[in-house]
Amino acid sequence: MEEDILLRNELDILQQVHYCLSRQPDNWTGLRGHISQSYIKPVQDGLLLCCGPPKMMNSICKTAAKAGWNVHDQFIRF
Repeated sequence: MEEDILLRNELDILQQVHYCLSRQPDNWTGLRGHISQSYIKPVQDGLLLCCGPPKMMNSICKTAAKAGWNVHDQFIRF
């Protein structure tokens, strides 16, 4: 039965994680290149978690703001 699915909420959240590499190995199946607005369409109750060098983080923050994210509440740098 559907209500018996173990950790369903956590698994639903995990399936929405996307990784993007600008320097990826040949066998990489995730997103490739630099983060663009098409990769980060805003989600009302979502979070955008990013890590990387300062120049990249500033670029992603600007891109996220242009895409409609609330970068003060939804954009987390680590």
